[in-house]
Amino acid sequence: MLYSGNIYIILFFIYGISFFTMGVIALQQNIQKETNFPLLKAIHNLGLFGILHAFVEWLVMFVISDIFPEKKLVFLMAAVVINALSFSILLFFGIRVIDYKGKGHSQLKWLPWIIFIVWLIFYENSTISNGEISFRINLDFDALGRYFIGLPAAILTASALYHNAKALETMKLKRASLKFKLLAASFVSYGIFAGLLVNERDFFPASILNKQAFLELFGFPVELGRMLSAIFITILFIGIIDIFRLENNIIMQNLMQERVANQERRRLGRELHDGIIQDLFASGLQLENLLEENDVDFLHGELKHIKGNLSNGIQKVREFIEKVSTKRMDLDQLRLQLDEILNNFKKISSSNIHLEYEIPDITLRFVSSDKLTQVYFIIQEAISNSVKHSNAAEIKVKIGFDLRSIIVEIKDNGKGFNKSTVRGNGKYGLTSMQERAASINGSLNISSDNKGTIIMLVVPWEEGLNE
Repeated sequence: MLYSGNIYIILFFIYGISFFTMGVIALQQNIQKETNFPLLKAIHNLGLFGILHAFVEWLVMFVISDIFPEKKLVFLMAAVVINALSFSILLFFGIRVIDYKGKGHSQLKWLPWIIFIVWLIFYENSTISNGEISFRINLDFDALGRYFIGLPAAILTASALYHNAKALETMKLKRASLKFKLLAASFVSYGIFAGLLVNERDFFPASILNKQAFLELFGFPVELGRMLSAIFITILFIGIIDIFRLENNIIMQNLMQERVANQERRRLGRELHDGIIQDLFASGLQLENLLEENDVDFLHGELKHIKGNLSNGIQKVREFIEKVSTKRMDLDQLRLQLDEILNNFKKISSSNIHLEYEIPDITLRFVSSDKLTQVYFIIQEAISNSVKHSNAAEIKVKIGFDLRSIIVEIKDNGKGFNKSTVRGNGKYGLTSMQERAASINGSLNISSDNKGTIIMLVVPWEEGLNE
């Protein structure tokens, strides 16, 4: 038999329990759609991987236990196919967590399923061409599935988790960052034990680097390494769920702050209505009454009284403006100001101008008011250029984010321009936009041809959490 001994049954049982526990916990998480963390966005994919992988180990456990000898080959076939499927889901999870925003991102998400379908086609063709379904064919394709799906999935997931850990460091979440790094290391370990060390086969590298050779060299089975990796992954994953709770706590705190801010705005509104507006209204009534008054001395006294009321109103206006102007621009105010300026441009342009604002109302990341002000002016200049010079039918402003940056894209389908000929004359304000981007440590890329212009602004988040 391929496996023997009760120790292997115990290892596979615990191995399966570990991933099943992780899967159930992951699938139970009710994640907000606009969460700040890519891992939380893809957490249900990890949960599905855990559940399916647990069933794989339990199927193998039935194969080696010989409880149902007539079903051994059926169990092995199911385990091989589900194993390849679970690895494909893990690869999909890794692609989502790495939060890759470049061209081809949407196509990249199809890669795991393309690989799985190709693997499945070869698996079926091999069984048909041989005229039988044997243990040898299943073990061959199990090894190929681990090489071409399992190992890349584990390595990509580890890379994505480490990438997220570095971003968490900038948010001053050092404990969470450490857990992410340890989880990344656990996936590397899992990738080696589950994706590289396979059953001995007659093709390279399985003919040299395999479970049997590992057992002879180190004295313990590969399954023990897989089980320990699974346990560490599950324990660290449960610890990382604390990030979800942290995010919810900060969201609740920010909602309370927003509630206080709304109350303050209502109070200022009442002050404006009950104080300034009432004083101005009273002064207006006094002036209206004086229109029919002929007594100069009475007029003089009343006018002095009205002047006093107006002076008092002016002082209250100044105090009100001072209270309001001390509020610095934040992401919510940026959106409001962009909505306002886009509406203004729509009034003077025939272009269809629209805004896609993908940054959630409450985010854990922070960017200063000064930076947001520069972002606003860059967007304003870009839209102005498009309205004035492009003859575009459509202008699209998209504002998104990842763990490291705010990402702004202004795109039109106009006639475009030649950057080398317009940069020097200042007509398009390109130099000003570049200088503003440089002043906030951002990068500004402009591409233009006869099909339109795309301006891409990337502004890094600042260190620390949004408070």
